[in-house]
Amino acid sequence: MLNKYLSDLKALLIERNVEDVDDIIDYFNEMIDDRMENGEQLEDIINSLGDVTNIAENFGEAPKKEVTRTVENTNETQTFKDINKFRLENVFYDCQILPSNNNEVTIEYERTSSTYLNVKQKGDTLIVSQEFDNVFKGLFNLGVKINSKSLKATIYLPDNLEEVRIENVSGDHTIKDNTFNRLKLENVSGDIKLDDINCNDIKLESVSGDILVNNLIVDNKTDMEIVSGDIIANNVRCSYIDLESVSGDITISIDGSEKDTNIHIEKLLSDTKTKVDSDKYLKAETVSGKIKYQFLND
Repeated sequence: MLNKYLSDLKALLIERNVEDVDDIIDYFNEMIDDRMENGEQLEDIINSLGDVTNIAENFGEAPKKEVTRTVENTNETQTFKDINKFRLENVFYDCQILPSNNNEVTIEYERTSSTYLNVKQKGDTLIVSQEFDNVFKGLFNLGVKINSKSLKATIYLPDNLEEVRIENVSGDHTIKDNTFNRLKLENVSGDIKLDDINCNDIKLESVSGDILVNNLIVDNKTDMEIVSGDIIANNVRCSYIDLESVSGDITISIDGSEKDTNIHIEKLLSDTKTKVDSDKYLKAETVSGKIKYQFLND
Protein backbone atom coordinates (compact mmCIF):
# COMPACT_ATOMS: atom_id res chain seq x y z
CA MET A 1 0.00 0.00 0.00
CA LEU A 2 2.76 2.44 0.95
CA ASN A 3 4.89 1.78 -2.14
CA LYS A 4 1.90 2.29 -4.46
CA TYR A 5 0.88 5.48 -2.62
CA LEU A 6 4.34 7.01 -2.90
CA SER A 7 4.76 5.76 -6.47
CA ASP A 8 1.48 7.38 -7.53
CA LEU A 9 2.47 10.62 -5.79
CA LYS A 10 5.87 10.65 -7.48
CA ALA A 11 4.33 10.11 -10.90
CA LEU A 12 1.94 13.03 -10.42
CA LEU A 13 4.72 15.33 -9.20
CA ILE A 14 6.85 14.46 -12.24
CA GLU A 15 3.87 15.01 -14.52
CA ARG A 16 3.41 18.50 -13.02
CA ASN A 17 7.11 19.31 -13.56
CA VAL A 18 7.66 19.82 -9.85
CA GLU A 19 11.27 20.26 -8.77
CA ASP A 20 13.02 18.13 -6.08
CA VAL A 21 10.60 15.21 -6.43
CA ASP A 22 12.93 12.72 -4.74
CA ASP A 23 13.28 15.02 -1.72
CA ILE A 24 9.51 15.28 -1.42
CA ILE A 25 9.03 11.49 -1.62
CA ASP A 26 11.82 10.93 0.93
CA TYR A 27 10.13 13.38 3.29
CA PHE A 28 6.75 11.61 3.09
CA ASN A 29 8.40 8.21 3.46
CA GLU A 30 10.24 9.26 6.62
CA MET A 31 7.17 11.02 8.04
CA ILE A 32 5.01 7.91 7.55
CA ASP A 33 7.71 5.68 9.13
CA ASP A 34 7.89 7.98 12.16
CA ARG A 35 4.13 7.94 12.62
CA MET A 36 4.02 4.15 12.35
CA GLU A 37 6.77 3.89 14.97
CA ASN A 38 4.56 5.99 17.24
CA GLY A 39 1.77 3.44 16.94
CA GLU A 40 -0.37 4.70 14.05
CA GLN A 41 -1.68 2.29 11.44
CA LEU A 42 -0.54 2.74 7.85
CA GLU A 43 -4.08 2.89 6.50
CA ASP A 44 -5.03 5.61 9.01
CA ILE A 45 -1.94 7.66 8.11
CA ILE A 46 -2.65 7.50 4.37
CA ASN A 47 -6.29 8.43 4.94
CA SER A 48 -5.21 11.46 6.98
CA LEU A 49 -2.83 12.61 4.23
CA GLY A 50 -5.53 12.39 1.61
CA ASP A 51 -5.58 11.70 -2.10
CA VAL A 52 -2.23 11.96 -3.90
CA THR A 53 -3.78 14.23 -6.54
CA ASN A 54 -4.63 16.85 -3.90
CA ILE A 55 -1.14 16.59 -2.43
CA ALA A 56 0.50 17.09 -5.82
CA GLU A 57 -1.65 20.16 -6.50
CA ASN A 58 -0.31 21.80 -3.32
CA PHE A 59 3.17 21.78 -4.77
CA GLY A 60 2.11 23.77 -7.80
CA GLU A 61 3.43 23.36 -11.30
CA ALA A 62 6.99 24.45 -11.85
CA PRO A 63 7.91 26.01 -15.21
CA LYS A 64 9.23 23.53 -17.75
CA LYS A 65 12.24 25.73 -18.39
CA GLU A 66 14.97 24.86 -15.93
CA VAL A 67 15.72 27.64 -13.46
CA THR A 68 19.09 27.75 -11.75
CA ARG A 69 19.43 29.82 -8.59
CA THR A 70 22.81 31.50 -8.66
CA VAL A 71 22.97 32.54 -4.99
CA GLU A 72 22.89 29.90 -2.25
CA ASN A 73 23.49 30.33 1.48
CA THR A 74 24.92 33.81 1.01
CA ASN A 75 24.19 37.44 1.84
CA GLU A 76 22.62 39.81 -0.64
CA THR A 77 22.30 43.63 -0.79
CA GLN A 78 19.84 45.73 -2.79
CA THR A 79 19.44 49.53 -2.93
CA PHE A 80 16.46 51.61 -4.07
CA LYS A 81 15.84 55.34 -4.66
CA ASP A 82 12.80 57.62 -4.56
CA ILE A 83 10.95 55.61 -1.89
CA ASN A 84 8.18 57.22 0.19
CA LYS A 85 6.38 54.10 1.50
CA PHE A 86 7.85 50.83 2.74
CA ARG A 87 6.01 47.51 3.23
CA LEU A 88 7.35 44.25 4.65
CA GLU A 89 4.89 41.37 4.21
CA ASN A 90 4.66 37.75 5.41
CA VAL A 91 8.27 37.00 6.25
CA PHE A 92 10.03 34.67 8.67
CA TYR A 93 13.02 36.93 9.29
CA ASP A 94 14.60 38.68 12.26
CA CYS A 95 14.66 42.27 11.00
CA GLN A 96 16.62 45.28 12.14
CA ILE A 97 15.63 48.68 10.73
CA LEU A 98 18.22 51.44 11.00
CA PRO A 99 18.53 54.99 9.63
CA SER A 100 19.97 55.43 6.15
CA ASN A 101 22.91 57.75 5.61
CA ASN A 102 21.27 59.07 2.43
CA ASN A 103 17.82 59.11 0.84
CA GLU A 104 18.11 55.53 -0.38
CA VAL A 105 16.63 52.32 1.00
CA THR A 106 19.20 49.56 1.40
CA ILE A 107 18.30 45.97 2.26
CA GLU A 108 20.92 43.46 3.40
CA TYR A 109 19.64 39.93 3.98
CA GLU A 110 20.57 36.29 4.22
CA ARG A 111 19.24 33.84 1.65
CA THR A 112 19.40 30.08 1.30
CA SER A 113 18.75 27.59 -1.46
CA SER A 114 15.09 27.33 -0.36
CA THR A 115 14.09 30.90 0.52
CA TYR A 116 14.98 34.52 -0.15
CA LEU A 117 13.47 38.02 -0.07
CA ASN A 118 11.61 39.30 -3.10
CA VAL A 119 11.89 43.11 -3.34
CA LYS A 120 9.75 45.11 -5.76
CA GLN A 121 9.41 48.85 -6.32
CA LYS A 122 5.99 50.10 -7.42
CA GLY A 123 6.13 53.85 -7.92
CA ASP A 124 7.28 55.34 -4.62
CA THR A 125 6.39 52.16 -2.67
CA LEU A 126 8.90 49.40 -1.87
CA ILE A 127 7.34 45.98 -1.13
CA VAL A 128 9.39 43.19 0.46
CA SER A 129 8.06 39.64 0.74
CA GLN A 130 9.52 36.18 1.14
CA GLU A 131 9.73 33.57 -1.61
CA PHE A 132 10.11 29.80 -1.14
CA ASP A 133 11.01 26.91 -3.38
CA ASN A 134 8.40 24.31 -4.40
CA VAL A 135 9.26 21.83 -1.63
CA PHE A 136 8.72 24.40 1.09
CA LYS A 137 5.55 25.74 -0.56
CA GLY A 138 4.01 22.32 -0.90
CA LEU A 139 4.72 21.25 2.67
CA PHE A 140 3.51 24.62 3.97
CA ASN A 141 0.24 24.34 2.00
CA LEU A 142 -0.30 20.87 3.48
CA GLY A 143 0.01 22.31 7.00
CA VAL A 144 3.30 20.54 7.75
CA LYS A 145 5.29 22.34 10.45
CA ILE A 146 8.78 23.10 9.21
CA ASN A 147 11.55 24.05 11.62
CA SER A 148 14.14 26.28 10.02
CA LYS A 149 16.92 28.52 11.22
CA SER A 150 15.95 32.17 11.63
CA LEU A 151 17.32 34.34 8.86
CA LYS A 152 18.39 37.92 9.41
CA ALA A 153 17.79 41.12 7.48
CA THR A 154 19.03 44.67 8.03
CA ILE A 155 17.04 47.45 6.38
CA TYR A 156 18.24 51.06 6.15
CA LEU A 157 15.39 53.56 5.78
CA PRO A 158 15.65 57.33 5.28
CA ASP A 159 13.87 59.71 7.65
CA ASN A 160 10.38 61.09 7.02
CA LEU A 161 8.91 58.23 5.01
CA GLU A 162 5.14 58.67 4.62
CA GLU A 163 4.38 55.13 5.78
CA VAL A 164 6.22 52.11 7.14
CA ARG A 165 4.04 49.00 7.35
CA ILE A 166 5.29 45.63 8.55
CA GLU A 167 3.16 42.47 8.60
CA ASN A 168 5.34 39.64 9.77
CA VAL A 169 4.75 35.98 10.54
CA SER A 170 7.69 35.11 12.75
CA GLY A 171 10.82 36.88 13.93
CA ASP A 172 12.05 39.73 16.12
CA HIS A 173 11.86 43.32 14.90
CA THR A 174 14.13 46.14 16.06
CA ILE A 175 13.71 49.71 14.80
CA LYS A 176 16.16 52.41 15.88
CA ASP A 177 16.77 56.14 15.45
CA ASN A 178 14.22 56.98 12.82
CA THR A 179 11.38 59.39 11.97
CA PHE A 180 8.25 58.33 10.09
CA ASN A 181 4.83 59.78 9.44
CA ARG A 182 2.98 56.51 10.12
CA LEU A 183 4.35 53.27 11.53
CA LYS A 184 2.29 50.07 11.73
CA LEU A 185 3.86 46.79 12.81
CA GLU A 186 1.95 43.50 13.13
CA ASN A 187 3.78 40.36 14.28
CA VAL A 188 2.50 36.85 14.97
CA SER A 189 5.50 35.52 16.89
CA GLY A 190 8.51 37.49 18.10
CA ASP A 191 9.49 40.62 20.01
CA ILE A 192 9.00 44.19 18.83
CA LYS A 193 11.71 46.62 19.95
CA LEU A 194 11.72 50.38 19.27
CA ASP A 195 14.43 52.84 20.29
CA ASP A 196 14.41 56.60 19.66
CA ILE A 197 11.49 56.73 17.22
CA ASN A 198 9.58 59.87 16.21
CA CYS A 199 6.32 59.68 14.21
CA ASN A 200 2.81 61.09 13.85
CA ASP A 201 0.93 57.82 14.43
CA ILE A 202 2.07 54.40 15.60
CA LYS A 203 0.32 51.04 15.94
CA LEU A 204 2.04 47.90 17.26
CA GLU A 205 0.34 44.49 17.41
CA SER A 206 1.75 41.13 18.52
CA VAL A 207 0.18 37.72 19.18
CA SER A 208 3.12 36.17 21.02
CA GLY A 209 6.11 38.22 22.14
CA ASP A 210 6.97 41.38 24.05
CA ILE A 211 6.66 44.99 22.94
CA LEU A 212 9.67 46.96 24.22
CA VAL A 213 9.87 50.70 23.61
CA ASN A 214 12.41 53.36 24.64
CA ASN A 215 12.23 57.09 23.87
CA LEU A 216 9.13 57.36 21.71
CA ILE A 217 7.71 60.67 20.47
CA VAL A 218 4.31 60.49 18.75
CA ASP A 219 2.38 63.57 17.67
CA ASN A 220 -1.08 61.96 17.46
CA LYS A 221 -1.85 58.43 18.72
CA THR A 222 0.13 55.54 20.18
CA ASP A 223 -1.67 52.17 19.97
CA MET A 224 -0.16 48.91 21.28
CA GLU A 225 -2.00 45.56 21.44
CA ILE A 226 -0.61 42.21 22.56
CA VAL A 227 -2.17 38.80 23.25
CA SER A 228 0.59 36.97 25.13
CA GLY A 229 3.52 39.03 26.35
CA ASP A 230 4.46 42.22 28.15
CA ILE A 231 4.34 45.85 27.07
CA ILE A 232 7.25 47.85 28.48
CA ALA A 233 7.44 51.45 27.29
CA ASN A 234 9.90 53.97 28.71
CA ASN A 235 9.83 57.72 28.14
CA VAL A 236 6.83 58.02 25.83
CA ARG A 237 5.67 61.47 24.74
CA CYS A 238 2.21 61.33 23.21
CA SER A 239 -1.16 62.98 23.87
CA TYR A 240 -3.19 59.80 23.23
CA ILE A 241 -1.90 56.41 24.45
CA ASP A 242 -3.94 53.20 24.16
CA LEU A 243 -2.40 49.96 25.53
CA GLU A 244 -4.09 46.53 25.60
CA SER A 245 -2.84 43.13 26.79
CA VAL A 246 -4.70 39.85 27.22
CA SER A 247 -2.03 37.97 29.16
CA GLY A 248 0.92 40.04 30.34
CA ASP A 249 1.98 43.13 32.23
CA ILE A 250 1.86 46.74 31.06
CA THR A 251 4.58 49.10 32.29
CA ILE A 252 4.88 52.64 30.94
CA SER A 253 6.65 55.88 31.85
CA ILE A 254 5.22 59.00 30.23
CA ASP A 255 6.89 62.30 29.42
CA GLY A 256 4.11 64.41 30.94
CA SER A 257 2.12 65.15 34.09
CA GLU A 258 -0.63 63.02 35.63
CA LYS A 259 -2.70 66.05 36.59
CA ASP A 260 -2.98 67.01 32.90
CA THR A 261 -4.01 63.52 31.66
CA ASN A 262 -7.30 61.64 31.45
CA ILE A 263 -6.58 58.14 32.73
CA HIS A 264 -8.53 54.91 32.18
CA ILE A 265 -7.02 51.79 33.79
CA GLU A 266 -9.05 48.60 33.33
CA LYS A 267 -8.32 45.14 34.73
CA LEU A 268 -10.50 42.05 34.86
CA LEU A 269 -12.15 42.90 38.19
CA SER A 270 -11.47 46.60 38.55
CA ASP A 271 -11.84 49.85 36.67
CA THR A 272 -10.18 53.19 37.51
CA LYS A 273 -10.89 56.48 35.76
CA THR A 274 -9.77 60.05 36.30
CA LYS A 275 -11.05 62.92 34.16
CA VAL A 276 -9.49 66.33 33.72
CA ASP A 277 -10.00 69.18 31.30
CA SER A 278 -7.30 68.09 28.83
CA ASP A 279 -6.92 66.46 25.44
CA LYS A 280 -4.24 64.10 26.82
CA TYR A 281 -5.34 60.51 27.33
CA LEU A 282 -3.91 57.29 28.78
CA LYS A 283 -5.82 54.02 28.45
CA ALA A 284 -4.42 50.71 29.66
CA GLU A 285 -6.34 47.42 29.72
CA THR A 286 -5.31 43.88 30.69
CA VAL A 287 -7.20 40.66 31.41
CA SER A 288 -4.41 38.84 33.23
CA GLY A 289 -1.49 40.98 34.28
CA LYS A 290 -0.36 44.06 36.17
CA ILE A 291 -0.47 47.69 35.07
CA LYS A 292 2.17 50.17 36.22
CA TYR A 293 2.43 53.75 34.99
CA GLN A 294 4.58 56.73 35.89
CA PHE A 295 4.55 60.36 34.81
CA LEU A 296 8.10 61.69 34.53
CA ASN A 297 7.15 65.35 35.08
CA ASP A 298 5.46 64.83 38.47
